[in-house]
Amino acid sequence: MILGGAAAPASVVPSTDGAAAKGHGGGTNVLTTNDVTLTNATANAILVATIYHELNGALPTITSVTGASLTWTKRSGVATGGISSLEVWWALAPTPLSGVTITVNFSGNYDAAAIIVVPFKNANTSTPWDSNVAVPASTTSVGTGADYTPSVVVSTTANNCLLLYSAGTNQSWGLPDTVTPGFTSIAFVFNGTAPVLYACMEVTSAPAASPITGVTETWGSAIPIRAVPNSPIGPYTGLQATCDALVGA
Repeated sequence: MILGGAAAPASVVPSTDGAAAKGHGGGTNVLTTNDVTLTNATANAILVATIYHELNGALPTITSVTGASLTWTKRSGVATGGISSLEVWWALAPTPLSGVTITVNFSGNYDAAAIIVVPFKNANTSTPWDSNVAVPASTTSVGTGADYTPSVVVSTTANNCLLLYSAGTNQSWGLPDTVTPGFTSIAFVFNGTAPVLYACMEVTSAPAASPITGVTETWGSAIPIRAVPNSPIGPYTGLQATCDALVGA
């Protein structure tokens, strides 16, 4: 889909300056991206951490994100009951970073988790997120054994936004994946060995040079959601997806 057809002012759309991704399982209470190296990271970059985690039981919360002595703030979160959750956190890095470790802290044990941290250059450092109430736009589904295609309706107010569309689930996500038309994959992460994968998550992006209104963004392919037969708590696999808009400088 072509986004933002009108001519844009002199400012620019944010763009990536590297990415770091890691999957983790085994029931610990901290997920750490060891030695995350943000190569060629520029000054005044907006770091965006997208985190998916799940538990076959009482889902723990994300209590904080820490790293590089930065102030991390939760931007959004969407969950499927007490099954799984997809959250977005961000921080401003005033100076270039190299070899920093970003840690996601949980309130308790989880079964599997995935984290993708992306630094963005040319983003608005004072108000990095679009002010439109339609973003972030999120959707969720619980595992029934059927495929599910995430779809959200997005509107933005600012010029020169970068749409960030992320999806996460705990299932056997078919590879390669087909992303939303007009979007480009930034990173994909999973745990396990195909075809049995856990805590799969993908982050994609698309430029929106001018404001958009009521645009439906549908993931490019259906994502299978694995169900657990005869589970005492019912199907525990959940899928979450969210689309947000990062504003250009």
